[in-house]
Amino acid sequence: MNKLFLALLVLPISLLAQTEQQMDSVNYYFNILLQRDRDSVNEYRYKNGLPLINKVFVEPNRDLYVNPDEHIDYCISKIHNSEEFFPHRGIYVENFHSLVSLDNITEYHQNPKKLAHYLFQRWKTSPKGHYLMMISDPNFWPNTPFEYVSFVVRYKFSYNPSKRIPWVMVATFTVFRENERVSTSNNKKRVR
Repeated sequence: MNKLFLALLVLPISLLAQTEQQMDSVNYYFNILLQRDRDSVNEYRYKNGLPLINKVFVEPNRDLYVNPDEHIDYCISKIHNSEEFFPHRGIYVENFHSLVSLDNITEYHQNPKKLAHYLFQRWKTSPKGHYLMMISDPNFWPNTPFEYVSFVVRYKFSYNPSKRIPWVMVATFTVFRENERVSTSNNKKRVR
């Protein structure tokens, strides 16, 4: 155990830093998994005469989401300290996931494809409606049509050996509806 601890102390801090390129890779692989499931849903809907769901894409406009990592940092801090917190910001429709461990979890950090698959499967098998939102199922919000056009997955890993829970990873899957994308674009035009 002491050898493991010493090995972790010499790990470069950048090992846990997420670059936008890594984030883009996770989104790329997540998009492949999501489109495959949405295509399967459409196949079923088509055979049963139901309206089809739209194709979605990874949101390229980073200005659409406000301080995406600020909330993730807040959640990581609360988890490290074993404090209660509310995982959702309330301003977006999003899925939230956290992974905590006493052991090294960088295997996910080092492989964007593995991380995308892990997150997708966690949300897909969740009993709390995460998957219904991902595939725009009418049962997600029964009285309100819910179609989104774009999404983004954000995540962050943190290691703090002085905390009760040393390894933490927090991830969000945030979706944007067409009216949210248009209103943000119009606000930016007015500001300029």
